Amino acid sequence: MTEEKKTTTTGQTGSGSKKAAYREERESALRELDAKLDELKKKTLEMTAGTREDLDGALQALGEKRKRFVAKMAGLRDTSGDAWDDLKKGVDNSWNELEDSFGDFRKGVSSAIGRFRGDSKS
Repeated sequence: MTEEKKTTTTGQTGSGSKKAAYREERESALRELDAKLDELKKKTLEMTAGTREDLDGALQALGEKRKRFVAKMAGLRDTSGDAWDDLKKGVDNSWNELEDSFGDFRKGVSSAIGRFRGDSKS
């Protein structure tokens, strides 16, 4: 049976199942990113208030980009055809921005930990 002829458990065929797979892939990646973010946030609890404040801007930017990504993902559910393809490009761009923002926050946390370890050795 070809991919186009298969029907998913939700009754979708062909490209519908590809779209569902794409959404699930992105949702799974978001769950993974959220788990990593939770771990980084736990690390910041051990930092001084001043260091946490330094990281606050990166964390806020990350939160805003996450909200935008989630909003774009929600739009995929009710969109089809060329509009879906266009929105998918927007989702991909939004995901890349979210990953970049997460990377910036992770670097900030790593840098702060490095400074703390360097200061504590003195």
